[in-house]
Amino acid sequence: MSMFRFFIGILIVEVAMTALVMAFMSSSDIAYRAQIAILALLVTVLVVFWFGSITEHVKKDAVTRAKDNFVRERENRLIAAEAEKRNMLEETHRRIVKETNQVHARSNFKLGAAFASIIMFGAVMLYIELLTVGLLTLAVAGGALGG
Repeated sequence: MSMFRFFIGILIVEVAMTALVMAFMSSSDIAYRAQIAILALLVTVLVVFWFGSITEHVKKDAVTRAKDNFVRERENRLIAAEAEKRNMLEETHRRIVKETNQVHARSNFKLGAAFASIIMFGAVMLYIELLTVGLLTLAVAGGALGG
């Protein structure tokens, strides 16, 4: 699109220079030829400034577009990083909860097995007629469960 901005200027310069060359070739007066040369130089300088202005605007637009793209890309990366961080935290939380539940289940099983063995020991003591030891063992196990 930026090349079409120069197309009109190039056509104007071509037409102006063709007219100046034809006027230069048709005259034999040195003063008239000097005026035509100065006019050609003036047209050339004006076109140079005009094209410079166009290129500055094109450059400024390109820089603005690039900055907008960089800002948009940065924003997208920040959003993606935040989402990844959130997912990582959720995954870590799920893993910690799962491991905690496993540890609790193992410790509850071990504790239950220990109390069951103490109660069975007390029952065996009662069965083999060691009444005091059996009752004492059952009372301790009941007190530990209650406390």
